[in-house]
Amino acid sequence: MAVPKYPFPIVGGLERQAHELAKALVQRGHAVHALSSRFNPRQNDVDLIGGVRVHRVKWVEFKPARFLLFPFSLARILVKLRRDVDLVHVHNISWFGAFVTLFAKALGLPVITKLVNIGDFGIPGMRRRPFGFLRIALLKGCDAIIAMTPESVAELDGIGYPTARVLKVTNGIPLLPAASPQPRSSTTVNAIFVGRFSSQKGLLDLVHAWATVKARATRPVKLRLIGDGPQADELRALALALDLGETIEFFGYCGDVPAELAKVDLFVLPSYAEGNSNAILEAMRAGLPIVATRVGGASIQIGSEGERFLVAPCDRQALSDRLLELIEDETLRLRFGTAMRARIESMFAIDRVAATYEQAYDLILSGRRQQIGQLNPALFSRNKTEDIPCLYPRFSASLAVTMPSATEIVRATLTGSSVHDGWEAVYRTEANERACEMMFDRIAELVSPGKALDVGCGIGQHSIRLSRRGFDVTAGDFSPDRVEAARKNIARHGLSIPVRQEDVTNLSFPPATFDAVLCWGVLMHVPEVQKAIAELCRVVRAGGYIIVYENNARSVFSWFLDAGVAAKRLFGLSHVQRSERTSLGVESWVKPRDAGEYLIRRVFVGPFVREFEKHGATLKYRLPGQFSEAYRLSPKLAPAVHLFNSAWFRSGIPTLAMGNIFVFCR
Repeated sequence: MAVPKYPFPIVGGLERQAHELAKALVQRGHAVHALSSRFNPRQNDVDLIGGVRVHRVKWVEFKPARFLLFPFSLARILVKLRRDVDLVHVHNISWFGAFVTLFAKALGLPVITKLVNIGDFGIPGMRRRPFGFLRIALLKGCDAIIAMTPESVAELDGIGYPTARVLKVTNGIPLLPAASPQPRSSTTVNAIFVGRFSSQKGLLDLVHAWATVKARATRPVKLRLIGDGPQADELRALALALDLGETIEFFGYCGDVPAELAKVDLFVLPSYAEGNSNAILEAMRAGLPIVATRVGGASIQIGSEGERFLVAPCDRQALSDRLLELIEDETLRLRFGTAMRARIESMFAIDRVAATYEQAYDLILSGRRQQIGQLNPALFSRNKTEDIPCLYPRFSASLAVTMPSATEIVRATLTGSSVHDGWEAVYRTEANERACEMMFDRIAELVSPGKALDVGCGIGQHSIRLSRRGFDVTAGDFSPDRVEAARKNIARHGLSIPVRQEDVTNLSFPPATFDAVLCWGVLMHVPEVQKAIAELCRVVRAGGYIIVYENNARSVFSWFLDAGVAAKRLFGLSHVQRSERTSLGVESWVKPRDAGEYLIRRVFVGPFVREFEKHGATLKYRLPGQFSEAYRLSPKLAPAVHLFNSAWFRSGIPTLAMGNIFVFCR
């Protein structure tokens, strides 16, 4: 088995699944070797863990060096193991897995590879990355591929991989003795989340939904959050701001999750993306009812018995409704939990899953790999009849898996404070503030003061600038965190500007409300930009102005960025996940460290202007913004870059500048 970071102490889902499967295969009489990295200096080059012999290669943190040196170490170990193994099972599709596949095939060993995720983390994401075509070629050269969701099967079909060689199987879990479900002696209903505190897990949605639960529940409630991660401080601050008090508990890392699951009444997982969730399997094993989002393999795991309690990602209202339904009905909780335990025993026991793998290995080694698709043929069927009766016969369930849309991903990221705080640190400098003052002086010369809306106001700096130049300003932002920050910032400046939560794609104001609308660096982050442009034009009166700041795709600095990103992505160092050209510009999806994913668009000026013209807005003025953002690269560069930017702004030439200010007249 090839796993980049084999336990222990790694306890991630992929690693845990590999370890549980390896132990189950050992118990069934097989000799299992694990090929992994030595990510901890205290680890031995060779270990025996749970009957599995683990061979480790030194892990190099510097990615370019790891990319160049790691393959030789992998090849050396595979050559040593050649006579001891009959088949190689690769547990992910990273470069680690690709190199193992390459060397195993060169040594004449058959390979079966697990496709652990879909979308940006699956085959489509692989295709967009540097040398993705090579990794896909290696993937297609595998003797069999493991698919854990219908989407995985579709992605494999999309690259022309033979369906007959696709093994349909889910994750498994060791069974523990079942406890007889008993009503809790406490009157408090306890809910639990277990996982990493990261944006992918949708915890901001859960905390907001829990505030609704607290307000509407007729009995005492408590939410326990088990885990840790980059969003921990933000989540604690949000819980404090929402006055959740003792109804929420941040438990931190837990070494005995089953013991904690035994203490609670229901499990919740509001993720935006999952493969086959190990956390859901653990909750099912504990006999808990589950509220989760309809992503990844959740529908397959929970089945028709729990489909009613799967909600769309980002739907806080539905999340709170389903939680409340279970909180208020003890009989339903017990019935649902009993069904989940029965489903684990019948479908997801690790010994059952290991038996399926055993059959697949046998087919490969006996030259019958084309028969692998006949194992578990109905696993992902929408019409599959379950042995366990449906708890909700009136509910018509669909096993369709819904991935979060681009808009949902961006909203999830921008609702929190992590990305905003990063932007503030980069752009809220004294030199940038002086540059903005200069730009707004020019805007005030072109646009007469009147009733103005600053949409996407952030902490309200531009609202303050407009107010000081005679505008009657209303400010709005999508993020509740930014709304509160703007109110405090405006109050510190001694001004009275109303700040409200607003969505630029669905503004709450009547038509023709404002004389001017400011949208400064906002549309570049909006996937549904056409809808946003229509809204900006709708709320401006005839003869009013729309002032927009956007990045220019055909600027000098834009070309520099493209070259730099390409070089970084070659060695896996770039935060840019993918980029593509659309009718309106170049769209790049960025995922900084410890923050969610978001969109940055650099516009093609002609199509961008024409989109406003569709709604009766004519470009009146086009001004240069910042020529370059090279000051982000080094503090030593900043003075010279800001000096050049100021000179370029005074030139009035927007063509080659990165930032462009568009002033439209309605």
